[in-house]
Amino acid sequence: VTAAITTELARQFSKDAAGQGSRHNLKAFLFDVREARNVASTLLNYQYAHKEMADMKLDKTARSAILVSPGDKSHDFIETLSRNAGYNVRLFTDEAEAIAWLEEA
Repeated sequence: VTAAITTELARQFSKDAAGQGSRHNLKAFLFDVREARNVASTLLNYQYAHKEMADMKLDKTARSAILVSPGDKSHDFIETLSRNAGYNVRLFTDEAEAIAWLEEA
């Protein structure tokens, strides 16, 4: 992802990933947002994590590693919200660590 992340963009790439996961029996996802800041408001992030993710029927047993740039804290809140909503989401700044975490499952 290289564009600023809005809830609309997050919805699009989440649906795409979930669709690929369904078709190929995948439960581990790596999202590279090192070039994209989360620009959604606190309210929109909350609604996305607690309503839209459920409406999309995203698999709560899947693991999603989100690769962020060091120092970019714009994704921290959505990680917290997602985890509080029951999704296994974790932020990483190191790609190898993200992949290792995904492969643990």
